Amino acid sequence: MERTQIEQSLHKKNMKEEIKFDGKLYGFIYTGEWPKGSTWLSNNEDNIQVGLFHYDNGKHLPEHEHIIYDRVGTRTCETMYVIEGSLMLHIFNENRMGFYDRTLKAGDIYISLFGGHSFDVLEDHTRIFEAKNGPYFGVEKDKIFYE
Repeated sequence: MERTQIEQSLHKKNMKEEIKFDGKLYGFIYTGEWPKGSTWLSNNEDNIQVGLFHYDNGKHLPEHEHIIYDRVGTRTCETMYVIEGSLMLHIFNENRMGFYDRTLKAGDIYISLFGGHSFDVLEDHTRIFEAKNGPYFGVEKDKIFYE
């Protein structure tokens, strides 16, 4: 299968794109405006939960804490938010075959669920915020490098 290349010069309003290969969901890319209220980008069953929150002055979120119980996660999932600049994202299937390339720009969000990924920074001063599930056991136990 040849690689899919998607370039986006203008953000579409509130676009959530599923990245699939052979019917398997590898992740999501979200571009565009943040809608008012709370919008969940991930699915309930995903090993990482990602939401957008856009509220006006005076909104109150009730005080709460989360109940402790065992959760089993067998892989690390990541969320990357491009704060400034741009990068070329490359996504690989579980056989290390690249199948998807996409330019991410400021305001874009990538949620990685399966497979591998890499990226090439396209602009100076590119800033990326990343969050992933833990705990982290170090590079030797957490990552397999293809190169």
